[in-house]
Amino acid sequence: MFEYKFVLPSTSTEVEIHLLADRPEFADIVGKLAWDEWSACAVKDFGIHSAQEWTADLLENKLHRDQVPLILVAHTKEGEFVGTVELEPDDMPKHRPQLTPWMATLLVKESYRRKGVAGHLIYCLHSIVHSMGCPKLYLYTESETSAAMYRRYGWVEVERLDYYGAEAILMDLDTSVAPTPNRTAVQ
Repeated sequence: MFEYKFVLPSTSTEVEIHLLADRPEFADIVGKLAWDEWSACAVKDFGIHSAQEWTADLLENKLHRDQVPLILVAHTKEGEFVGTVELEPDDMPKHRPQLTPWMATLLVKESYRRKGVAGHLIYCLHSIVHSMGCPKLYLYTESETSAAMYRRYGWVEVERLDYYGAEAILMDLDTSVAPTPNRTAVQ
């Protein structure tokens, strides 16, 4: 069972990260929040048409522990949802199908943003991908602000491309080496 714990320095809140496979009670909130954020891409790339379909897809296809796809969820010790991230075989299947695996659906609850949670989720995902022997991890974002955050965690811009009429920034992370705590520090 995957487990990672950390404390938010600003509030002393204890946060745990587990696989969704081990904490499936978070599937509904992950599905709803992901749908709210990325519904347009879900319809175009994956044929998902509602938060309920997204949640069903999570439960039917992504409750893995040691293979792609899988999902991590961050939550407080008391069980409050904090954030999530997915490891996907592809996140741009119609644009860059040759690239795999992908970090997708990185989402942190508003009240926990800018506290290092994203960095801990990235660190955990990097650790998992490294243990799987994958040399690279990919992501895309349409946000310059998000791209700047990813750069702080070691991501490198590979290219910019048109993605359904918006500019997407494609990035990769070298996962051939194990992550170190200083690669996840908020700067």
